[in-house]
Amino acid sequence: MSLKPTPVTKIDFDIVPNLKKLTIFDGYEFTNGNLSDIEYHELEELYIEEGAFTSFTPTAFTKLTKLEIPFSTSLAEIDLAVNTQLTHVDCNYSDWNNNNLFSINTSTLLSLEYLSLQSNGLTYVDISNNPNLIYLDVSHNDLSDYRINLILQKLVDFGKTDGFIFIGDNPGVPYDTINVDILTSRGWVVTL
Repeated sequence: MSLKPTPVTKIDFDIVPNLKKLTIFDGYEFTNGNLSDIEYHELEELYIEEGAFTSFTPTAFTKLTKLEIPFSTSLAEIDLAVNTQLTHVDCNYSDWNNNNLFSINTSTLLSLEYLSLQSNGLTYVDISNNPNLIYLDVSHNDLSDYRINLILQKLVDFGKTDGFIFIGDNPGVPYDTINVDILTSRGWVVTL
């Protein structure tokens, strides 16, 4: 099911009881600035393109495994604490024009494998509870040397092989290349 720009204020999912994937295209304005006007517990994949909302706490989507919110310049914070089944989260802006995302909570996403946060205003990304990550893009943010090194150390600690990490175009750079060398020796592609 897809939603295009329209003055929709409520979505009735009773007509599509087996809906697993929802795409909301640009222009859909949420009546109260977040997604509480959409409630459907069976949804597994949610794509929102240029949604007009500032915060996102998808408590109604406890079965989500995939979430993509590209090009959302008004989104400042995301709390995914109740979405423990997520394996794929993509909140990037591919034109390197920053989103306004400054906060994301992935602390309960133990199954998370893919996390793309390219071109946001993030100064801190905590992956300490995401041991299954094999793809991480935090390029074009505001991460310091210290924060970048914490991320690299966590990926080394997780022991995964054959992953991808993109950390370029941040103010910080790895001050110790030992973690980069370890990840590379494990088959990781590390882009500084």
